[in-house]
Amino acid sequence: MVENTTMQSILGNLKDIVGSLSAEQKEPLLHQLQASEARFNDSKLNLAIIGEYSSGKSTFINALFQKEILSTNMQPTTAVPTYITWNNRNTNPSPHGRYTVTVYDKDGNPSSLIKNKGRKAFEAFTGVKLPEDPDRLIDAVTTDNRLSGLVSKVTIKVPVNEKYKGICLIDTPGVNPGTEGTADHVRITQEVLRDAADAAIIMFPADQVYTASFGSFLLDNASHLLKHSIFVITKCDMIRSEGGLDELREFVAHHLSQIGVEKPEVHCISAACALDAYLGGDDVTDKERMWQKRFEETIQTIFKEMAGRRSSIVYENVSMVVNQITHLLTDDLDAKRKKLDETREELSSASPQKMEAECKRLLKECEAKLLEKKNAKEASVSDLIGSAIELKKSIAFQAIDNRSTKEGVSQYLDGFNSHAMSTVNDTISSNIGGFKQSLESVHSNYKNKLNECYAHYHLNVSTAAVNTLQLGDAGRVD
Repeated sequence: MVENTTMQSILGNLKDIVGSLSAEQKEPLLHQLQASEARFNDSKLNLAIIGEYSSGKSTFINALFQKEILSTNMQPTTAVPTYITWNNRNTNPSPHGRYTVTVYDKDGNPSSLIKNKGRKAFEAFTGVKLPEDPDRLIDAVTTDNRLSGLVSKVTIKVPVNEKYKGICLIDTPGVNPGTEGTADHVRITQEVLRDAADAAIIMFPADQVYTASFGSFLLDNASHLLKHSIFVITKCDMIRSEGGLDELREFVAHHLSQIGVEKPEVHCISAACALDAYLGGDDVTDKERMWQKRFEETIQTIFKEMAGRRSSIVYENVSMVVNQITHLLTDDLDAKRKKLDETREELSSASPQKMEAECKRLLKECEAKLLEKKNAKEASVSDLIGSAIELKKSIAFQAIDNRSTKEGVSQYLDGFNSHAMSTVNDTISSNIGGFKQSLESVHSNYKNKLNECYAHYHLNVSTAAVNTLQLGDAGRVD
């Protein structure tokens, strides 16, 4: 197993890496890392008790205390996560017995309820009046739904008991309370399972032993805890035979295997009968004694097993979070590498060498078009001149035939030449004007293409420069 110092170093390095990410990426990852570090440094194993409403969680805790400290009526009870540890070394009796109760507000500020100052502070910030009866104190601060938005947790320290050494039980709200006033219960339990629990005691009442909704809840919110969790069927005193209990065990084990739990060990208890045996004095029935014995054997097995596996469970859970974050960071780095490669491609496509080559190509294209139009126009002008001369010659010869004197012919030819040359000049000027416009069109087209090439170059260079700056340190991975 990796030594503590190595794990601390890994967590520290990951925090440094996560700290360099954007705020959107950083916040949830830092939260996970801080929760993992707190669990790793905590000497206790946090064992969450989870189940649906009326699954027997409160009765289970009462049986552990051998005293009715939590309500077990037909209304949803636990509203605030309650952390119970057996490490109170204060042997001086108080009005609340030999245990201490501390309430933490949403900012983590504690109020110790065994002191009048703490009680007054609690009543001031919650508006909830605490009962005078010390036996109802824990019930009051854990079951009032008004406290779920004000109190983050309640801690109860019970006198030291070696059987429960190194264990912290976390009582959670039922995950299907079903009433409007308890809408936050599922969210609170989800937060406990995500941020605080190392494993869980998962309870299934014998009268409704496994529901699809609870199975979905476990799969969605506690899949990372199932490998090391304990599975308990409660209220088993209502089952008449051992054969019936065996069927229940097999039923629950089958459904657990379908959500990924390999060879789950399922325990059968009746915490209510065990509690009756603890409180009944001489009026305890054989049935209650039998269930008391089975309860104690189950608890001893659970706590002994979990305490012995504490280090490996915590290390495995923290390692799992580290692996998850490492994979996320790797995926993020791969995305940045891909973006960097794309940016390099953009820079390459907009390099000065490519720009120069494109300009030369456009220039050659323009020169070829100009030469083509020049040759075409030269041929066109030559044809026009030839045609005009031939036409005028024909007219002139016809006119000469009609003249009888040399002087008349000479006079006509002077006028004819002047008119013919004027006509040819007009024709040539007209064609040259069109040729000029054609050349100007070629030049304008070349200039526009050149400007588009320059604009594309500047856009790619600017975009690539911005992308390179945004990538930050990602450019140094190669």
